[in-house]
Amino acid sequence: MSDTTTESTESLTADSTSAVGTASAENPQNKPSIDALNQEADAALEEATQYANQARDAGDAGPDAKGVERRSLTAEERRELARKTAKKQSQLGLAELTKVYKSTIVIMQKIAVSDTNIASSAQRFLGLVDRTFYLLNRYGNLYQTQAEVDKVREILRDLVDTYCHEGAAAVAQAKLLADEAKLKVVDWLEPTYTTKTLDVEFGVKSSDTVRLIKGVQVWDQAILDFAALEFNDTASIGQIDTMRQRERRLFMALNIMCLRTIGGISKRRNSMAQAKAKPSKNEGDATGDAA
Repeated sequence: MSDTTTESTESLTADSTSAVGTASAENPQNKPSIDALNQEADAALEEATQYANQARDAGDAGPDAKGVERRSLTAEERRELARKTAKKQSQLGLAELTKVYKSTIVIMQKIAVSDTNIASSAQRFLGLVDRTFYLLNRYGNLYQTQAEVDKVREILRDLVDTYCHEGAAAVAQAKLLADEAKLKVVDWLEPTYTTKTLDVEFGVKSSDTVRLIKGVQVWDQAILDFAALEFNDTASIGQIDTMRQRERRLFMALNIMCLRTIGGISKRRNSMAQAKAKPSKNEGDATGDAA
C-alpha cells in the first residue's frame, strides 16, 4: 500500500497546473478568484502540515530535537516515550476537536466515548483524519490530478471501512456469545460505564469522518459488551485487551496514512512552487541577449 500511496501523493504532474494557467489566460477575470483560492489552499496546507509534523514528532524533546532512535532505547525508555507521545498527541488532538474553523461548513457531532483506550484513539487521531479528508476534498485537485485524489481517498476510505466493520463484527460476536451464555446463566450481570472519558462537540468537515465517529462508538460498545461477558465468566480480560490492541492498530494505520497524505500533498506543492519560480528557457535566452 505504501508504494502505491507514495506514487499517488508525491509524483509531480504538470497537467493540473497547466489547466489553471490556461483558464487564467483565456479568461483574465478569473485570475483574482483563482489566486485567492490558491492562497487559501496554501494556507490550509501549511497549517495541516505543521499539525501533522507536530503529531508525528510528539515523542521528541522539542521542535528542534532530532528524531528519537527507538531501537537504541531500553524497554522502559520505550514505554516512557510511548506515554509521552500519547500525552502530546492527546493534547494536540483535543485542541483540533474543539477548534472552530472560520467560515467553514461543518456538521456538529457529539463524541461520547467511555473506554479509556478507545477514547485515547479518538482524541489522538480523529482530528487529523478529518483535517486530511477536508484538505483532500477541498484543495486536493489544485496539487494533484483528479485520478490521484480519487485513489488516495479510496485508500483512506478503505481504512475507515475496515475499522468500522471490525468494530461491528466484535459487537455481533459479543451478542452471539451473550445469547448462548444467557441460556446457562440465571442472573445475568449487566455492567455499565461510570463516566465518559471523552465528551466533546466536534465540527466535522467530511462525511467520511461521520462514519468514523460512529465506528468509534461501536468499538466502545464492543468493549462494554465483552466486559459483560467477562463479568459472567464467558470472556477473559485478555480477550478485551486484545480487542483494544486491535482497535488501536486499525486507527493507527489510518493515522499513518493521513500523515503520508498530507506530506505527499505538501511535497507536491513545494515542487510546483520551485517549478514556477524557475525561469523558462525563453526567459533565460532573453536575459542573455539583453546582456
